[in-house]
Amino acid sequence: MSLHTQEPWRVRELVKGGVQVIENGEPFAIAIVSLPSLDAGKAGSIPMEGVNHIANAKRIAACVNSCAGVSTEALEKMPGSFDDLLSLEFKDVVGQRDALLAMVEQIAEAEFGFDAWPTEEEVRALITAVKRGAV
Repeated sequence: MSLHTQEPWRVRELVKGGVQVIENGEPFAIAIVSLPSLDAGKAGSIPMEGVNHIANAKRIAACVNSCAGVSTEALEKMPGSFDDLLSLEFKDVVGQRDALLAMVEQIAEAEFGFDAWPTEEEVRALITAVKRGAV
């Protein structure tokens, strides 16, 4: 079970162009994004030039809000990209569409004089399968 801070998350700027705080209205910040280095230019400091703090903070908050209701465990098991996930989710839908299209084509051919009507059992089985998401 995931115990992360509840959504929605939002970004608030603490220092103009620098420190971004991600919060959800509770008394404490969830994260502070890209706090500029106090030792800028010294050996071992983290260079901050060219980093878009505002965009990074907004992206983090947007991703968390978009995944509201999905457990961290489920997110960690997801395929590599959102496109990969969509292809898995819509694989069944495409199969249902193809099966229904094939039956409609079969009916259309029969209507125009071909001998290809599906049986009532085939039609009812396909309807049941589509309703269950089994095709």
